[in-house]
Amino acid sequence: RVQDLLRSGRRADLADRFRALMTADVLDRVRAQIVSFQTEERRLDVMRVSAAEAARAQQETLVMTAVIGSILLVALSVWVFTRGVRGRLDTLSDNANRLAANEPLAPLTAGNDEIAELDLTLHQISQRLIEAERLRLGFQADLARRADQLARINETLRQQTQENEMFIHGVSHDLRAPLVNLQGFSRELDHACDDLRERIASSSLAPEARERIERTIDEDIGEALRYLQTAVLRASHIIDALLRLARVGRVEYQRQRVSVQELVQRVIDAMHGSIRARGAQVNVHPLPDVWGDPTALEQVFANLIGNALNYLDPARDGRVEIGTASAPPGVESLQIFYVRDNGLGIPEVGLPRLFQAFQRMHGNVVPGEGIGLALVRRVVERHGGRVWVESAEGEGTTFYLSLPDALAAAPPLPGDAEQIISALERAERPEGPTGGFAGGLGGSSSSDGAGGAGAKGGVRSDRRAAPATGLRPPAGA
Repeated sequence: RVQDLLRSGRRADLADRFRALMTADVLDRVRAQIVSFQTEERRLDVMRVSAAEAARAQQETLVMTAVIGSILLVALSVWVFTRGVRGRLDTLSDNANRLAANEPLAPLTAGNDEIAELDLTLHQISQRLIEAERLRLGFQADLARRADQLARINETLRQQTQENEMFIHGVSHDLRAPLVNLQGFSRELDHACDDLRERIASSSLAPEARERIERTIDEDIGEALRYLQTAVLRASHIIDALLRLARVGRVEYQRQRVSVQELVQRVIDAMHGSIRARGAQVNVHPLPDVWGDPTALEQVFANLIGNALNYLDPARDGRVEIGTASAPPGVESLQIFYVRDNGLGIPEVGLPRLFQAFQRMHGNVVPGEGIGLALVRRVVERHGGRVWVESAEGEGTTFYLSLPDALAAAPPLPGDAEQIISALERAERPEGPTGGFAGGLGGSSSSDGAGGAGAKGGVRSDRRAAPATGLRPPAGA
């Protein structure tokens, strides 16, 4: 065999064997087999190519089918998703437009995604707006009711004020006539007494009788006439005070920017003689401008400074200070001024009725009717402010008053007084003794420190910033 010969290495025998077989018949058979093999191989190649092409065509068909199916599936999914989301977004947009137009919203969108949460938020906002509108209408109705009540009350007050003024004028007129008569009769009686003295002096009466009659005229009748004239004068002053109080409410203020610095300086210049006579030291800090009637405000400061001078303690050097304090939160449109003295002070029992008319704490010190502070309060309140006092008997007194700041865009009106007073009452005040000069004048106002010394009866205007750490400057700085 050929394989055995090849394994045994007998190549020569193998070659001889092939040469022996190399006959024409054998070659024909071999050639026929080779041709048959090649034919079969080509047939198989054709079959394999056909099968491969068929497989490729089938694969392409499957791929195309899968691609088209996927595209259709994705398109269907997108259509379904877009249809659902777009519808919900349209509902959401419609609800937003309804909310902006203050109209009822469509029902809630189903689901638990962000769109549903946003739609729920819109519905909650709508409910809150409905509730807010309900409250607004309620408040509006309440405000209208209160405005109507206020208008009726104001009209009632106006009528009562007018009636009171008419009553005061009527009473003043009715009282003044008999007072004038009494004053005239007292003068006539005084003249009659003088004439009687002359007649007695020229008469022939005994010296003892003449002396007894003259003593009766001088002591009994003269004293009675003096009491009568004093009472008439006192009653006349009270009537004049009532008329001044009535006029304060009727005067129409000419509101404008007022320089308090210049106003206070004018007041002090007018009181220069009184200041020098009392040997007082008056210190004036920088004072801001305010919005108000200059004439009325000058009367206010004149009254407060005049009281401070009138009620100084003669046992010690008198000091008067005019300055400003910082406004508490909520009343930044106001300027807080103070007038402080180290005078006699006010008894605690007298503080509650201090601003009432015809109330006097030290009636034996300075004559008057006791209406000055009542006028001050009325003027300040008509300016939309407030006046209050801190005092300790034997230490001194500090009057505070709030006035509209000239730099404020809209100065507070008298109708805002309740809110202003409430804010002032809530303001924190520094701890320490109430009122007076318990710890010194404070800050740059002391006349004992550098730059503050001055002769008695002098006036010092301090242009440095006044201490202001609350509703009153700190003491003993």
